Amino acid sequence: AAAGTGHCALRPGGMRRPAVLGAATVLVPCGLTLSAEVLAVASRSPVGGAAVMAGFVLGTVPLFGLLGVTLGRALTLLRGRLAALAGVALLAVAAWTATSGLRLAGWAPTAGAAAGTGRAVRTDAAGVQEVTVWALDRGYRPALVTARAGVRTVLVVRTSGTRGHTRAFTIPGRGLDVVLPVSGETRIDLGAPGPGRMRFVCASGHYPGTITFR
Repeated sequence: AAAGTGHCALRPGGMRRPAVLGAATVLVPCGLTLSAEVLAVASRSPVGGAAVMAGFVLGTVPLFGLLGVTLGRALTLLRGRLAALAGVALLAVAAWTATSGLRLAGWAPTAGAAAGTGRAVRTDAAGVQEVTVWALDRGYRPALVTARAGVRTVLVVRTSGTRGHTRAFTIPGRGLDVVLPVSGETRIDLGAPGPGRMRFVCASGHYPGTITFR
């Protein structure tokens, strides 16, 4: 630091390295540089090609110079806070990953997944229990259903203009894979399941659901 001024003095040649690095970016094969180089080659003239590249450099120097200065000052202001910001970002990513894993396992369905669960289960005149699930483009509704165990049960999967992954419907525990129509109703005879959880999911594994038999 300069004596008694409280300001940092520039080291001799302190601007040389940034200038050299900035000039070297012309050699980086980015889209803009390649476009200028193609135009220069297409001119089929050494003078014309040199003029194109000179114009490219002169035209981009102000923008990239301003960008470099702005980025450098922003990093200076954030110095000491970058670790905290990185930690928060990592925690957010970790929480998102954990939630996605729980959803994939069927333990944490999406918001509103249990809406309408009571209306999803009914018993017809013959005593057959019907569990109705709608396959939407972005999940199954309801994704959590509770039904009676030990009763003959039919799973009714309905679609209405559905074109997402959910059309590839699978029940892993039974090795059952069904391709649902874009619009319509698919009935799957489940027999008389005993107490326990029956998981269903789309073929891509993104949208799970569970029927709990009690």
